[in-house]
Amino acid sequence: MPDDNQFQALSSQILRMAHSVTTQTDVPNADLRRVLNFLDKLVQVVDQAFRGLYTILVDIKLLDDGDIGSGQIQSIRRDLEMVSARSWYRDVEEICSRLHHLSDSYGQNIAPIVGGLAQSNEWGEIFQLMDEHEGRIIRIVGESVWQLKNLLANLQTTDELTQARQLAERRGEALQTALQDLTDFHSRILGLSGSVGFLELLETDRDAVAAQLQVLIDNSDRRITNIDTSGGAYVEGNVSVTDGDFVGNTQNNPPPTGGNG
Repeated sequence: MPDDNQFQALSSQILRMAHSVTTQTDVPNADLRRVLNFLDKLVQVVDQAFRGLYTILVDIKLLDDGDIGSGQIQSIRRDLEMVSARSWYRDVEEICSRLHHLSDSYGQNIAPIVGGLAQSNEWGEIFQLMDEHEGRIIRIVGESVWQLKNLLANLQTTDELTQARQLAERRGEALQTALQDLTDFHSRILGLSGSVGFLELLETDRDAVAAQLQVLIDNSDRRITNIDTSGGAYVEGNVSVTDGDFVGNTQNNPPPTGGNG
């Protein structure tokens, strides 16, 4: 079963990587700006991938008993089929292409900067997020899509509908909190929140950038701890999903790995 912490675990990891490199005094400000700019681009791709799923989760959450066997459920199933198709990511949203370019940029521009840091192994995990074929960004969205498709495929009873709605509510809250992490980070990097952005603030007060990143991490952690892990009950401010494989699959088996991005 998917772990409803995975979406925000991903967003939290990005925040922690930004903080770790900012606190490395041997990394020049110019290199740090390059790293933060790279992470901002990665955040925008993750945000784009997550939002496509979030809108469908809202539709499922708002289903009522009268929708059983209706065209509304069929419409949602078609939306899930579209999102689960690699061609949607490649041709419509161009997410695969953006991930490919980010992977190239990481190898050429970022790896030389972070390769000598104490957390270099963790940066390697960031690289794994970006694989356009089986990267974690693609796979955690695909895992949720696969599970939702299975729930809706033969939905006939109110109990089955309740199960689907509850899952959609949990995932929706999980995605919402992850998206909040990503939005906060993006706003602070560019200064969209009304104060000086991180890219500019680095030149005058690098410690302030590190401190503000720690605030973002603390806010993210508080959202994670709002989950009631006993019995899977959720409270306000939930978190997110798992590491599954991404490919359209309507069978009762986990989707296989592989395929073309």
